[in-house]
Amino acid sequence: MYYPINLKEFTKDSINNIDIDEDLLKELLIKNILECPYSTFPYMSGKNSKESQELYGCGNCVAMSINLQKLLKKHNIKSKLVPATIPKMYYMPDFLDVSHVAVLILKNNAEAYLIDPAFYFLEPMKININDRENRGISWQNVYRGIEEDLTYNTQMLNEDLKYNEYQTIPENTYMVETFRKNDTSDKWRYYLTEIKNPDNAISSFNLTSKKFPFMATLDDKLKLKLFIKYLDRDNVKIKYDGNELYTGDYDNIPDDIMQTISPQLSKHFGKSYKKSIKCPANADTKIYKLTDTIKKKKRKSSTKKKKRKSSNKKNNKSVKFKSNNSYI
Repeated sequence: MYYPINLKEFTKDSINNIDIDEDLLKELLIKNILECPYSTFPYMSGKNSKESQELYGCGNCVAMSINLQKLLKKHNIKSKLVPATIPKMYYMPDFLDVSHVAVLILKNNAEAYLIDPAFYFLEPMKININDRENRGISWQNVYRGIEEDLTYNTQMLNEDLKYNEYQTIPENTYMVETFRKNDTSDKWRYYLTEIKNPDNAISSFNLTSKKFPFMATLDDKLKLKLFIKYLDRDNVKIKYDGNELYTGDYDNIPDDIMQTISPQLSKHFGKSYKKSIKCPANADTKIYKLTDTIKKKKRKSSTKKKKRKSSNKKNNKSVKFKSNNSYI
């Protein structure tokens, strides 16, 4: 059930040829956190991240990143998804090494902005491949309810990095090594190369490993508003505004508690939210095999498609991170 990670070098078309307002980026990343919460419930019914984001306005790190990309696009800002490892606080024993994605905005040939929606960055990382000094940003540790400092620096791989049979990061790839200021040993990396199959290669495995669904929504102060997590196929834990409201069988949730959390759930799942957050009987054995596309009707004309592909190959020259060049 493993799928090889599919990576692609950036092209010149990926670079933004406009001035990017950093205050706007901060505004959009906060908007994204509040608008598109982390949830694995949509995947239980067979949706991929694009569908989760479009239909329910929530999802995993891929869906949250897609939502941010759409917000950026409204301001004519282009972006790409990039693969990453994760810190210990989010790691599970059965995860593959590269088990996360974030959003990269290429500013020019040497600079970029990196935003991690699912890790609740409060500001973008400013990347300059010619600057290897430590820099810092803030992030929200939502499960502890505090704001923390992150330190990061830019490095480059001098040789291929093979994590496992399915995940190899090629040499000359730039990476952003990150760690919490109060725990320098807990490091994770963002690789500055586009991932083309995040659901196929990452979400499928993560969801199979996690087994049971959960959801976390935040309030305007970026504190946990609703946290609902299944402990097994039948039993669920519910926290609301920092208080534990219920732990027990889903079918026995008191009406008053369901009424309290219903606004948060109906916002994403509509009137059928009770059905949408019902854990399926096969949750602990389900094997996910997600695709990264939404099935559409086949186009009649294959000739135009071939011409378009040929044209793209001519125009989109690779923009590669190389050790002997001071540009992306």
